[in-house]
Amino acid sequence: MYEYLSKGQIAMKAVIEDLPKFEVDAKKRQGILDSAYLTDKPLHIDRNGCAESYLQVAKLVGVSRCLISQAQRVKNQAPELVEEVLNGTIPLRIAEGALRQKRRQRRLNGGE
Repeated sequence: MYEYLSKGQIAMKAVIEDLPKFEVDAKKRQGILDSAYLTDKPLHIDRNGCAESYLQVAKLVGVSRCLISQAQRVKNQAPELVEEVLNGTIPLRIAEGALRQKRRQRRLNGGE
C-alpha cells in the first residue's frame, strides 16, 4: 500500500486519507457528532496529549504517533507544504522545522 514512500509521506497520506474517518468514528462513539458534520468539541485526548484516533491511524499505517501529530500540524498550519511532503520534495521533519521557525519568529516579533 505505502511501499515506496518515506515514513513522513506515509504519515501525511494517512492524516489526509485515514485520520478523518477515525475522528468521525471517535466522535460518534463519544456522542458529539452533530448531524453530518463534526462539532468543535474536542476528541478524547490521552495523557500524552494525543487523540486516540492518532494512535489508531499510526498503528494502521505503521508509523509513530509522533509522525501523525507532526503531519497533522503541518496540514493545519502550513497547508502549502502538504503537497511538497507528499511528493517527497521536502521531508516531514523539515516541514515541521519550518513551522517551529515560523512560531519562533512570530514570538520574536511580538506575536505578529
